[in-house]
Amino acid sequence: MHTTVYPTQHREIVSTLLSGKFIVEKSPLFAIVDRHRDFYVAFFKQSYDYELDTAHNYFFLTSKHTDDKVSRDLILFLALLAYEFHNERRDFIKELKENVFSVAEIESLIKNSTKYDDLLKSTSVAEFSTFIKRWENRGVLSFVNEKRRKFRFNDPIDTFLQVADQLCDKHLKAEDNVLIAAEVEG
Repeated sequence: MHTTVYPTQHREIVSTLLSGKFIVEKSPLFAIVDRHRDFYVAFFKQSYDYELDTAHNYFFLTSKHTDDKVSRDLILFLALLAYEFHNERRDFIKELKENVFSVAEIESLIKNSTKYDDLLKSTSVAEFSTFIKRWENRGVLSFVNEKRRKFRFNDPIDTFLQVADQLCDKHLKAEDNVLIAAEVEG
């Protein structure tokens, strides 16, 4: 009889990743996954047909076979946040990497956006406090005070920023093209 020996805390690692959470560098699980990287890449591919993303200082699972509306909602939220920061002449990436945000201020900024109804009103972002808590549970952001009124984004946000940045660029280019066309006609 063949018995497979799994790395320590294997169940916790699998449970964490399968629940959509990120394993970040400061987590004790990170060192275990990093040490057994090849094993976990093969394990998740063979067991679940998931890809273990190992290209960052955190680990997470991806799949071509899933329709993850929660991740989609975060990307739409980031795209709208990038749009609003752009309108305010704020450096989106620098702000996300360095700043602490007020939950109330960001919720107000998003919900008062002219694009809110088009992009986010019918998504999970509409219940903003639940939305923020969900991403804290996944390790994408952290509350910085006990009252949970301020938060900062963690390293895993980079994964979502890449897609949000592409959406924002596409939208801004379309908006610029409309303005250019209006100038040409006028």
